[in-house]
Amino acid sequence: MKAERTKRAVILEAEGQKEAEINKAEGEKQAAILRAEGDRQQRILSAEGEAQALITVANARKEATIAYFQGIHEGGASQDVLALKYMETLEAISANPANKVFLPYESSALLGSLGTIKELFKDVSSEPAPLVSKAKGK
Repeated sequence: MKAERTKRAVILEAEGQKEAEINKAEGEKQAAILRAEGDRQQRILSAEGEAQALITVANARKEATIAYFQGIHEGGASQDVLALKYMETLEAISANPANKVFLPYESSALLGSLGTIKELFKDVSSEPAPLVSKAKGK
């Protein structure tokens, strides 16, 4: 009888350990699933945030381009002003020695505008300079 009770106790203890191991494994499985779902959600939200940032930047650039374009046309910028801005931009682009700048073959319009700008500056420089007082308080 004592042997039978000991046998049952050993069996019950073994079954208890088995249940404990199963429960522990189930808990670890659920924890791993929840961690994976959390990581997935984090990546999704991060990607959505980056996408929204790119859209915001693109919209800002669009608005800036529209405002710049409207400013040029509503301000009545002449071809000379546009040619001057073109040359300033070209100078900024070519400032870096790593950049290669290719000028179009048909550049007569640009050269004509440059000739006009040269004439404008020549006319301005030939005007007499205004008189300036030599010193303050004298």
